[in-house]
Amino acid sequence: MKIITAISFLLFLSVSWSGSIDLSVEVNPSSISIIESVEIGEFSITLTNHGPDAAGSSSPISFPISIDTNIIYFEAGVPNAGFASNPDIIDDCLFFPYVLDPLPGNPVGIIYSFFTPVIPAGESVTCYGLYYTNFDNGIRTVEWSPSSVTDNDTDPSNDISLMTFRGFVAPVPSLTVYGIVLLALMFLGMGFRFSIKP
Repeated sequence: MKIITAISFLLFLSVSWSGSIDLSVEVNPSSISIIESVEIGEFSITLTNHGPDAAGSSSPISFPISIDTNIIYFEAGVPNAGFASNPDIIDDCLFFPYVLDPLPGNPVGIIYSFFTPVIPAGESVTCYGLYYTNFDNGIRTVEWSPSSVTDNDTDPSNDISLMTFRGFVAPVPSLTVYGIVLLALMFLGMGFRFSIKP
């Protein structure tokens, strides 16, 4: 009975210490058309706290809020997209990739995360990163979502931002109108030449 009372007390304290926040996340760009089969590019993620409380203020750590991808599995033949922090831009974010230990026979999975300091109500933090891709065709969509373990997010409808990669497709040469006319004249000339031979 004492254990149940202690657990109830701890749950009550964690709920009473948590703040009410509304985090929204936006990725820029959200849609990327791959120009080359292997490509590196820049992106940013903006996390806004619509309040009413400061996000992460009751946490004992310096960077209490995370912005995480869904698990990205790296499989042969599947379009791949990975992420890193942008070393050329200084921001208030820490970046960590978490490699998940796969079960035997399963592909390697990675979760990419940016961590931010406390975000006061009505303010935003922008994290800058690099994406890298390695695929020729197809589509890969990555979900980014924020988390503050010490707070209650009152509006989860704006907690996911999608980043869609559209694969590189090699251009197919096409003929212009002049090219078609020239090709037709060439075939006519060849036909005329073979038709007048004895």
